[in-house]
Amino acid sequence: MKYEVLLLPLARHRIVELHALEIALAWTRNKTSAHATRWLDNTQRALESLSATPESHSVAHEDADFPITLRQLNFGLGGIPSHRALFSIQDEKVLVFTVRSLSAKSLELISLRNANYK
Repeated sequence: MKYEVLLLPLARHRIVELHALEIALAWTRNKTSAHATRWLDNTQRALESLSATPESHSVAHEDADFPITLRQLNFGLGGIPSHRALFSIQDEKVLVFTVRSLSAKSLELISLRNANYK
């Protein structure tokens, strides 16, 4: 079965925000912006991979706080996970709620509702 992957508003916003951060970090480390471009390309490929087997990804540690099954896809450059996409599977759709750094604090339901359903 092929799933349709939908990025909700917060997910789209966070990808843009994190890409800008990668550009800034590349500049401060005297690297080219190619690193940030690779990060963005890798993020897009990772999210597209959810169309095949989203149920194979683990349940997020915040799952107990949500009325749906919240899963996570860990990804990063060079095989080293640095970020995670939080998503749920609903019928034939994968809803990506947000993308976060692995070091970010746990996601709270209220922040997700406020960001995606205004």
